[in-house]
Amino acid sequence: MAVGEGVSEAWIGQRVAWHQDLRHTGSFAQYSHLQARALMRIPPNLDSVSAAAFPCPGLTAWQALEKVPFRPGSRMLISGAGGSVGILLLQMARQRGFIVDILSGERHHPLLGSLGARRCYTTPQATEGWEADEKYEVIIDTSSPESYRWLTPSLRANGHFVAVLGRPERWPNEPFAQSFSFHEVALAALHAWGDDTDWRRLTADGERLLAQLEEGSLQKETIITYDYDRLAEALHRLQHRDFTGKLVVRVAP
Repeated sequence: MAVGEGVSEAWIGQRVAWHQDLRHTGSFAQYSHLQARALMRIPPNLDSVSAAAFPCPGLTAWQALEKVPFRPGSRMLISGAGGSVGILLLQMARQRGFIVDILSGERHHPLLGSLGARRCYTTPQATEGWEADEKYEVIIDTSSPESYRWLTPSLRANGHFVAVLGRPERWPNEPFAQSFSFHEVALAALHAWGDDTDWRRLTADGERLLAQLEEGSLQKETIITYDYDRLAEALHRLQHRDFTGKLVVRVAP
């Protein structure tokens, strides 16, 4: 590891995590040129695999939560909650005080219930026309760009819909009807549009969350590790989502 001009040499030897610019194809730690402002220090007792698995889902979940206001008694629905973002988001939202229900595949319900979900709905096969038993102040969707069409009827008036996996293509109802707000979450935006202040906020939040992982107040996902020569097998499993947890591929022993 080396630092460029004007960067403190205190970074040399530090274990760090970061979120890579998604406009590029990826990064290998030994060969990546990074801006120091994107780095997050890894706590001493947190293993490197857990730290490597955290930035993309963890910072996405945090940014989604930061989009919406909280009032005592606020109810949130997380759609696609069985994935990496949803598992972390559920815990963060519960810490903030939200009453959280989830929508996911049934195999995820025991874990999500143990993490504090009040109600666990099963993702319906026919999504059009689905409606929850009550209205929510916040719905955060991590499943698809089209899900807003059948999720937004479950929002309260003046509620908030946060899209994590793709932007809604159109407004789903007439002006001055539900009057809810759409929010978009995209970590890559900071790489193109963020300034030093934006990065300081993100990395400070990220380091606090990494510290929570270390101390156990934020539960880590199950991490399934593959060696690099089994990359194709890991990608096949990721495509078909036959597991609960986070896949990590070790490039070197």
